Amino acid sequence: MKSSRMSIAAAAVALALIHVAPAWAQHDADVWLGQNGASVALSTEGHIPSTEYDALEPANLLFHGWSNNNPGFDHVRAAGGGVLPLPEKADIWLEVVRFDPGFFTIDGGQQVLELPGDDTYLGTGTLHTHITWLVDQDDPSYLPTKCVWQATFRLYDAGDSRLQDSAPFTFLFSTVPVRAPGVSADGDFYEDGSFDAADKKALGVCVGGPGVRPTPHDISVTTCEVDCHNAFDMDDDLDVDLRDIAKLAVSLGS
Repeated sequence: MKSSRMSIAAAAVALALIHVAPAWAQHDADVWLGQNGASVALSTEGHIPSTEYDALEPANLLFHGWSNNNPGFDHVRAAGGGVLPLPEKADIWLEVVRFDPGFFTIDGGQQVLELPGDDTYLGTGTLHTHITWLVDQDDPSYLPTKCVWQATFRLYDAGDSRLQDSAPFTFLFSTVPVRAPGVSADGDFYEDGSFDAADKKALGVCVGGPGVRPTPHDISVTTCEVDCHNAFDMDDDLDVDLRDIAKLAVSLGS
């Protein structure tokens, strides 16, 4: 599998240039890294993996599938978000814990990461770097019904500061469009300008328990949890539960 991945590494680098953020300044789309006690840790400011879906963009010219190079990784500048700045002598590495089959990443050195133990160097205590995320539509394990692809990592420090490893953290990448930040769900699942019986049926397919991402299985409606999030997740916590239904009822005046 590694050799087949390397055949598209150059294309991935080209895609990275297409998707690169317009500026390398610290921004909310990046994961901010710092120190919590004696460990490498993620700040609660910036991008927090597993709390939102990261959208991948279609890529059908040099590579068949979906790709993006956001979110990236950046260091915190000052104490906050539950962490302190990294020590200057830190050397921070990103190590794979698990990738969904058909999903992988390529770093700036064209190194493929997809298997447990694969790792890439992010930088020193003042790191700021982006890698390229890819879902390979031509991979034998690719599932057309799948829309959310997970990747779990840990961070470790190989520098003189020798911070302890971070806790594992998981990204959720979507191959379907994700409702933009700041845009509220409105219950209009079919985006026809109204909330009607068809939308109510979709809500029934999407609703689940609190703290549980939707698992829709009605092929006549959707099998994609992001569709549920886009229409019905009123509080943006990645579930569709009774709180969302209550908020939707208030917004609809019913």
